[in-house]
Amino acid sequence: MMKRRQPSWFALSMCVLLAGSGCGDGDGGGGFGAIGGVGTTSIVYVANRGSDDVSGYSINPATGTLAAIAGSPFPQIADPSAIAVSSNGFFAFVTNAGASNAVTAFRVATDGKLLRVPSTQTNPNPASVGMDPVALAVSPNNQFVYVANRGSDTVTTFSIEDAGALTLVPPTGATTNPVSVQGDAPSSMAISPNGQFLYVSSSTSNVITVFQIGASGLLTLVPATGANPNPIPTGGTSPKSIRVSPNGSFLYVANSGSNTVAAFQVGSNGLLTQVPSTAGNPNPIPVGGTVPNGIIVSSNGQFLYSANGGGNVTTFTIGGGGLLTLVPPSSGNLNPVPAGTSPVAVTLSPDGQVLFVANSGGTVSSYTIATSTGLLVPVNPLLGNPFRAGTGPSGIATPGRP
Repeated sequence: MMKRRQPSWFALSMCVLLAGSGCGDGDGGGGFGAIGGVGTTSIVYVANRGSDDVSGYSINPATGTLAAIAGSPFPQIADPSAIAVSSNGFFAFVTNAGASNAVTAFRVATDGKLLRVPSTQTNPNPASVGMDPVALAVSPNNQFVYVANRGSDTVTTFSIEDAGALTLVPPTGATTNPVSVQGDAPSSMAISPNGQFLYVSSSTSNVITVFQIGASGLLTLVPATGANPNPIPTGGTSPKSIRVSPNGSFLYVANSGSNTVAAFQVGSNGLLTQVPSTAGNPNPIPVGGTVPNGIIVSSNGQFLYSANGGGNVTTFTIGGGGLLTLVPPSSGNLNPVPAGTSPVAVTLSPDGQVLFVANSGGTVSSYTIATSTGLLVPVNPLLGNPFRAGTGPSGIATPGRP
């Protein structure tokens, strides 16, 4: 059994309080530095795979505009394929694909600047993972990081130490680390809000694998039942993005090869059942565009948004049974709404009022969300929308999202 450590938020919160008196200078060496968290959660980061850097922005929640953080873009981040930020805003993690096959850990300074966690002999940074890592997820309690390795069909589990370093969780008994997924080419991951289950989509096999998350963070395959296979087919082809609703009742998968989103009911054991279609509510449902690359569920669980590689974003309402319905355009608000060139990923502001889309053409599109309908209203171009990113954005994240 692993020894439980003091939660990372405790040490880091003390450091924030004492940042002016001995916690370090924030230069990426020795001490903690001025770590972020409360007050620095209105941030968004974009991983730019084409320029080997990460763009960081502060969010103006009133207008939905973005302002570059000092020092952005943060350079020399090899082949960043995906990015995630801990929900407390303390840490950011970036998968390094290509020849690197690693994940890099950063501390988030109070101004949003990314500070590379110092590398040590016991905790190297970047930390090695499997082949071609393309997705990652941080557990809701901010204790674990999971990395999906597309080239080796595995998921690697790390614990997050107090200073942000990543430690490979040692296997125990029959539980391995990394663990093999039940399909080829894992493409996306999602964790249930209660932190008990991890879901992994496989883009070649067109399935979703369900894992139980143990107390140590290690993963075990949830046994299939007669009515609930594991893995389960995604209802389409080339799944690219999966998300769980805030109440944990439903899981959604974007099938980029068939231009649809499929809805699944989540059982108490974590296993999935595809929600039956009804008259007027097909499941899977077409996205009204092509190549859905990223999806996200609104903070209140009422709406789902699909960023489509063909150049638009679609808004759906989520019914009581989990089925999706296309929201009709109203008051001049289009649906789908245009985005930039080749949208690849989507996220929400921490307050859930603004939606951001990373476009592989090198920009971030910003939209405010209409309260009653959920429709997207593009931020005024005169305010700089879409906002400039690096070359070839591949991922986008705010604290606790994606």
